[in-house]
Amino acid sequence: MPDLTAIRILATLQATLTNSIDGGTYTASVAQGFAKTPATALTNGTSANQANRIWQDTGRFLASSGTEDLDLYDLGSIDIGAGAGKDALGQTFTLAEVVALCVYLHPTSAGNLLVGGKGTSAAWTSPFAANTDKLTLKPGGMILLFAPTDPAYAVVDSTNHLLKIEASGGACTYDVAVLGRSA
Repeated sequence: MPDLTAIRILATLQATLTNSIDGGTYTASVAQGFAKTPATALTNGTSANQANRIWQDTGRFLASSGTEDLDLYDLGSIDIGAGAGKDALGQTFTLAEVVALCVYLHPTSAGNLLVGGKGTSAAWTSPFAANTDKLTLKPGGMILLFAPTDPAYAVVDSTNHLLKIEASGGACTYDVAVLGRSA
């Protein structure tokens, strides 16, 4: 199995707050926001602050009201070009934990993307309170879940592994990336 190197997670929220003072004569500005990266750089492995598996797919399309289940345990029948259930290098993909999940909804999408809410015992519930809970992504929006701890977000074949993705109110194109641990 290949090693993961140069693993980088970065989240930035940045804006400038401006206010006219004294009838508009003076303008005061202050930078607001933050940039966060893990306190410890992630390395290859299966313990805290480590990951050893990555998978991504871009330009996934769902027609309006269309759904798909991403099997976070072994990718099921998903083929991104190297064979069903394999990563970009053709390696069998199996996860025990999700360290990071990023879902991005293209701004040209006509609807919202619902993430989660499978509603069955196979639903991936580790980051959710219940198997019916879901997040709503608006066009141009994204979610990033990150847990460098050990354990991170658990994945269990047959009972905690299916992440439902649903196009709501129009067709959607989205990108997804999963960083995890095989054990």
